[in-house]
Amino acid sequence: IGDKYSKETTFELGNRDDAWDQVADIIQGFGTGDKLDLSALGISAVEDIQVSGNELQVAADNTVIAEFSNFNDSLTLDQLLTEEGAIIYASAS
Repeated sequence: IGDKYSKETTFELGNRDDAWDQVADIIQGFGTGDKLDLSALGISAVEDIQVSGNELQVAADNTVIAEFSNFNDSLTLDQLLTEEGAIIYASAS
């Protein structure tokens, strides 16, 4: 998944209609203004995810959700986790 046009993009991970296939997405060119939608994965809070290098993982079992490369706007994966409104979470059950 990549965005080369400096537009605001929502990167939706998982599958709304079925179970997630456990395959990590590769996201290139993520920058400020972009959003990461984790709601289809059932992730409801930042505590449910963690960063390891360039990978975004499920905190409970280290499953890789996505691998990031070529961040725009000098953004880092650690900063993504603290950016207000950058991640869309699932509703708490």
